[in-house]
Amino acid sequence: MATRVNDGTIRVITRAIISYASFAVLAMLIVACDSPAAPGVSRASPPRVDTAGSSRPSPAVTGTALVVESFTVIEYRPLCAWACPYLIYAPLIKLREPTGRSTVEVVSVEFTLGFRTTGVCWGSVVYGPGISAYLDGVYEYVWSNDLIFVSLDGTPLPGTVATANVTTRAADGTYVKIEATGAVQRMVASPDFPAPRPNGWLCS
Repeated sequence: MATRVNDGTIRVITRAIISYASFAVLAMLIVACDSPAAPGVSRASPPRVDTAGSSRPSPAVTGTALVVESFTVIEYRPLCAWACPYLIYAPLIKLREPTGRSTVEVVSVEFTLGFRTTGVCWGSVVYGPGISAYLDGVYEYVWSNDLIFVSLDGTPLPGTVATANVTTRAADGTYVKIEATGAVQRMVASPDFPAPRPNGWLCS
């Protein structure tokens, strides 16, 4: 006996089949997205930032000490408006930054000749990479100078060797002390001095 199926029943069955097929396809897509990629198949991922490239700054060179290129003391008579008996002693020390890559600051200096000393003189003189220069020069007007010895009555100071003690501060904040000795040049006529620095020194 044949069973008759009307058009309404066919339409209901067709809708059910289509709904089931759509659900199955959606489920397969969800599983594929959550599952690991198959070998040889790559997935899209956010680009990575390369932090090891040349844009990374190189570390600074620190802890460098200055090199003493020369040190001497010049004994001379100054030019005066009157017949002054003064005898002046001008220490001249030339320093250099040796690496060509660092910056070093001189923060204090003390010169000693015989029983005389300038005391510890504080200041700031910066030596850039590779710079070679005198720590200070000499003014023509005697009393404008901080780093000199003066014999007011013209009696020569004793001693043939002077001592310089220089304290420097490196780029990393560490301090380095430099000691140098130099000969005294007696009675130099018309000495040619390097130009003095305008910053001056505070001596104790």
